[in-house]
Amino acid sequence: CHSAGIQVRMITGDHAVLVNGQIEKWGTTVTRNPFGPEVLHNGQMVSTPGPIAFGGYFFGITGFHGFHVFSGVVINIIMYIKTRLGHFDQRGHYEMIEKAGLYWHFVDLVWVFVFLCFYLI
Repeated sequence: CHSAGIQVRMITGDHAVLVNGQIEKWGTTVTRNPFGPEVLHNGQMVSTPGPIAFGGYFFGITGFHGFHVFSGVVINIIMYIKTRLGHFDQRGHYEMIEKAGLYWHFVDLVWVFVFLCFYLI
């Protein structure tokens, strides 16, 4: 492929790059494993976030989501108690129950994306 007079080809098996007619060694390899990416440059490990960052993101995001699930359960319990006491019949509308339901379904939708990102990808 020619672009602005520079020819670039990648030879993946040899880890070489042809730049302007000269072969340069291309020694960076990225591998994935269950604990995060590993970057090797000319056979030596390069400092990467790795497992520590993955654990931080995983427990941070799932913990944050768990807090919102707990909050949703508490809100739903409060709505149940208020419904049993007839609070919403006195007011004449069930707007707060609708808001609690929207909140709960939003938290549920977020879990779909959290599950997708951490467990399936």
